[in-house]
Formats: sequence, C-alpha cells, structure tokens
Amino acid sequence: MQQASNSIATMHSAQRVEVEENRKLHKGFEVATDVFYHSAIDQKVAQSFASHAAHKLRARSEIMDMLKYFVFLAMFLAVVIHGSSSDARFTFGRVIQSQILEKEFQLANTSVYKSYLTVDNIDEFYEFLAKPFWFSVYAAGSFDGDTTYPSGALYNQRGFLGGVGQIVGSIRIGQLRVRAQPCSSVIDNNSLDQPWCFPEYSSSIESKDPFGHHHVTYNPTSHSSEPSFISVSNRVYPGPTFSVDLPNQESSHCDFETMHHCEVYEKIEELRTTKFFDAATRAIFVDFSVYNYNADIVAVVRLFLEQTIGGGLQATKNVVVFKPWPTHTAADRATIILEALLYVVVFSQAYTALKHIRKDGLAYYRVRGSFTNDVNIVLFFGVAVLKVLALVSLPSEFPSEEYINFRSSANYDYLAQSINSLNCFLSILKIFRYLSFLPTFSILTATVSNALHELLGLFIMIAILLFGGSLAFTLAFGTSLAHYSVLLNSFYSLMGIFTLKFDASETFEANRLLGPLFFISFVALIVLVIMHMLIACFANAYMEQKETYMFAKNLKIGSLGHEIFDHLLYHMIFKIPYFGPRVFQPMYERNKTSQSQTPMSRRKESLNERTMTSSNVKLKSQNLGLVVPVNTEAINAMKELEEKNQNVFRMVDEIEASHQVLVSEIDDVISQLSKAKMHHGPQIETLYEHLNSLMKLEEEFEGCIDSLMSQEQ
Repeated sequence: MQQASNSIATMHSAQRVEVEENRKLHKGFEVATDVFYHSAIDQKVAQSFASHAAHKLRARSEIMDMLKYFVFLAMFLAVVIHGSSSDARFTFGRVIQSQILEKEFQLANTSVYKSYLTVDNIDEFYEFLAKPFWFSVYAAGSFDGDTTYPSGALYNQRGFLGGVGQIVGSIRIGQLRVRAQPCSSVIDNNSLDQPWCFPEYSSSIESKDPFGHHHVTYNPTSHSSEPSFISVSNRVYPGPTFSVDLPNQESSHCDFETMHHCEVYEKIEELRTTKFFDAATRAIFVDFSVYNYNADIVAVVRLFLEQTIGGGLQATKNVVVFKPWPTHTAADRATIILEALLYVVVFSQAYTALKHIRKDGLAYYRVRGSFTNDVNIVLFFGVAVLKVLALVSLPSEFPSEEYINFRSSANYDYLAQSINSLNCFLSILKIFRYLSFLPTFSILTATVSNALHELLGLFIMIAILLFGGSLAFTLAFGTSLAHYSVLLNSFYSLMGIFTLKFDASETFEANRLLGPLFFISFVALIVLVIMHMLIACFANAYMEQKETYMFAKNLKIGSLGHEIFDHLLYHMIFKIPYFGPRVFQPMYERNKTSQSQTPMSRRKESLNERTMTSSNVKLKSQNLGLVVPVNTEAINAMKELEEKNQNVFRMVDEIEASHQVLVSEIDDVISQLSKAKMHHGPQIETLYEHLNSLMKLEEEFEGCIDSLMSQEQ
C-alpha cells in the first residue's frame, strides 16, 4: 500500500511538472504569436522604407544616366551637324548631274528630248559621248562655253567641270563581257542566222578574250580592286575588265567648231568605228573624279549602262560626293577631337553593357531599350571602322594620265554616312526613354511597347499580302511596266500604297481586266482592313495605358517618374543659387496652390473620394509609403498579394482561437486531476491527446508563418 501511494505521489509529481511545462509552452506560444505580429508589421515598415530608399537611389541613378546621355547626345549632334551644315556636297553633285546627265542631244540627232538617262541603245550612247558629254567636259559647255580659256584665276580652265571642279586623273570608259555559248532552244541552230547566245553576266561566264574591229584589238586591263556595283535590276557587277582612258582635257590644238585636231573627240569616234561595245557587252562604265577646291570635296562619278539578255540599254548614274581629308581647317580638327571624346563615351557605354550582360545574361535584354542601346553602340563602332577604311583607301599619287581610284574610299564614306543616319535615328529615339518620367512620354512609350505583340502578327499579315501581291502584279504587268518587271521591284512599288502612292491608270492600260480587279482588292485589303487594324492596335494600347495611369493617379500610387520629377525639382532646380529658392520654388508653390483651389480640381477630388469609398479599395502600400510601378500588372499582383496575406492572417486567427480552446481544456483536466486523486488514468490519456493536438497545431502555425514570410519577401 505504501508502494502504491508512493507511485501515485511520484505520478502526481510528474504530472505537475508536465503541466507546468505545458503552461510555460502556452506562455511561450503567446509570446511567439505576439512577436510574430509585431515583427510582421515591423518588417512591412522596414520593407516600405527600403523600397522607398531604393526608388530614391534609382531615381538619382536615372537622372545621372540622363545627364550623361544628354552630354553624349550633344557631342554626337555637334559632330553630325558640323559635317552636314554645308550644302556644298549637294550643289556640287547637282552641277555635275545637270551638266552631264540632263544635257540634251543636239537637234540634228533627234527631234525629241533626249538625254543620258533616256539612252536606249549603243548608237545613242555613242551620240551621247560624242555630243553632250564631250561638249560639257571638254568644250566648256558646263560653265560659260568659252573655248579660248583665257588665263587667270577668274576664268574657267581646261580640265575643269562647272568652273569649280577639276577632273582628277583620266576618264575611264570600260565594260564587262561574257563568252558566247551555243544556243539551246526549240529552234534548230542550223535554222538560225546567229547560233551563238550571250548569257547573263557572272564571274564564271565572263570573257577576258581580246576583241576588236578594223585591225584594233582591245586587251583586258588590270585595275585596283574596287567595290561591286548594284544595278537598277539588282544585278551585281565588279569593276570593268576592258577599259579605255580618255585625257581629262582636250588638245590645245583642237578646233572646237570643226572638231579638227581634237584628240579626245577622235578617240571617242574611234570607239564607234572599232566597235568597242558589241553583243557580248553586259555592263558599260564611265568613271571619273572631280575635285572642288573651294569646298575641299571630291565627287566620284559613275555613268552605268546595263545591256541584259532582253536587249537594249538601261542607263543609271551614281554620284557620291565626300570629304576625303577631314583635317583641312581648324574646325575640322576640333571636330575630330570632339569625335574622339564621343568614342570614349561610347567605349564606356559598351563596357557598362558588357558588365550587365555578364551579370544578368539574356535577362538583360528584357529591360526596355537595352537591345536598341546595344545595337546603337555596335553601329558606332561600325562607323569608326568604315571611316578608318575610307582614310586608308585614299590614293597617295595623282598622275593626270591614269584613272585615280577614289571609288573605294567614297564607298566606305557613303556606308559610314548611311550607318550614322541610323545612329541619329536611334540616338534621338532614346530621348523618349529618358523622358518617360513625364506622363505624356510615359504613356507614349508604354503604348508602343504594349502594342508590339499585336503589331508583330499584323506585320506578318502585311508581309504575306505584299509577297502575294508582288507575285500577282509581276505576272500580270511585268512585261509592260518597268516597276513590276521583277519580284523585288513589284514589292517596292506596292509598298507605296501605304502612302497612297499608286497609279491605277497604268495598270488599267496594261491589263483592262486584272488592273481594276487587283487595284480594288489590294487597296481594300491594305488600306481599308490592315491600316484600320494598325490604328486600332495603337488605339487599344493607348486607352489601356491611359486608364492605368488615371487609376494609379486616383490611388495616389508613387512611381519612379514621380521620384525623378521630385528629385529634379527639389534637389536640382530649387537648389540653383538665388533663382531656385526665390523664383522657381515660390512660383511652383503658387501654381500648385492655385490649381488646388480651382472648382474643377475640388470637384475632381470629391469624385475620386467617392470612387475610392464606393469601391472599398484598400492599399497597404499607400499608408506605408510604398512605391510601386504604375502599370496594370503591378496593381493586379499587389491585389493578389494582399488577398493572400489576408487569408494567411485569417488562418492564424483561427489557429490561435483553437489554441486558446485547447489550453482551457487542458486547464480543466489539470483541475480535475488535482481534485480527484484516484482514477487518473483516463484523464492522463486525455491530457496526452490534447498535448499531441497542441503540437500539431504548433506545427501548422509554423507552416503558416513560413508561408507568410515567403510572401512578404
């Protein structure tokens, strides 16, 4: 009996210890719950302050980037404007084109207007060389027509064109030829008077065999490498293989009225009699360069005629005016120094971009404007390389009896100018990115960005329609109209319909059935459907961004744009000595006060308050000063996060209530055990069950805490 009482006493002692531990656990649980609630609030406040500070720092960083970019843009525009401020290149090129390309044939040769660009066959080209070309280049026809050439700097001299430019080196007349091939046709070669055919030009079929007539033989000539030339039919030709050089001025013994003793004129006529151009000719070149002393520029001139397998000549021209030596004046040298500083900034931008790519990988290009920025940097380096090649390709000697090859250098300069034009467009376009903190620019850039995914599909539809239309127009009108002769020409011509440039009358004349049919169907698809879809895409994107902006404005949600504006206003403009605190700040405050006191603003504020009250919008970040991005996705994500937080808090409340009930039940069992010393076995089992339930509730509560903490992060 004594042992039983001792065991019961021992059991009661153990139960008291366990009950005391459970009470301590209960107290600890209450403390943990209280700490959790307070830590959650403190964490929200800390995150709010951290987010606000991060936006402040980002605003300052954006402002610094903006200032750096505007300095870079100022240097770039200074370099570009200095190179394009003068119209000397245009006027000099215009003089050459008007005096050579637009000079009419003499009335003895034709009764209609005829010039170089309307030359259609070999005979007319010979007439052009012997009459308009010779008269303008060698007989002072491009200036005052005085062939006596009086001495003195005030008068036109031999070898000058337009009175302002001297022809450098000789004038090269050349050609490319193809080898004759046996004709493969349905007609038997024995039935043909000429069984030999001359195919399209290619390097594999090119002929370098000597040829000539009247005991004159023309042999292939060697020339320095020069860039390929693309004709109007989109065929690619290298430099001429056979060439004849003409002096850059006529003989001093030439009688310009009777053409006697005129060596250049006789050499041009010799080309006709010796049949320098024949059926094997595929490309004709007339190349020369003219140097303008006044503007220190060179015009590289090429008259090009193409003789295809279809017969006849297609005349075109290529006049490139460039400045080969950019260190002639002090202004040029200052521009070079400024351009060197510009490329220091470009190197800095490239280094920064490489660091971001190395750190973030392809995710770097998810940031708006990153791709175009990197393309702009690459184009700047391309311009630098082309400018170096243009300088390296310049000739070092200028013999008057040889053709001087300025074409390579001029081609590199032309490519550099073309790429620089893209740089200008991209650089100016980036202004919208840095000014996006202003509402107007922000809505504009966001509209274009949000419309891109819809525009991509629309552009694919346009490309399909243009391709199908090009095929149809080429088949229907390719034999009658030049701008539909090949697929690429048809594509370019049909693109003009976007600017409403479409000649329906010529298609009607070419085909009276298909002309009106294609015109109506194509115009209906492109103008009435595609163009309206294009407008609708931008309109929908604009309305969505406008609504997002107004919604964020009504909620008074901060944005990076507001931070940038405030930083510019309070830390820069208002900090200007004397004018900032005494002029700009009072002016801004008066304007702000006057706007808040207008009836329209008061009516707008009351309307916003009613809207906010009726919709029961609760925004935690507003009370905490949290700055969030102003867009629909961010607002929706914030709402979802708030709902999840509310659900977690609700679960925590339910668990705490269950915990309180469980603790009260444990207290009841303990009180019953203290009153009844016997029959304690079932109560102890019940106590253990409640304790196990308490442990499960604590584990569930810890899971809720972890879930809440992960969502807060």
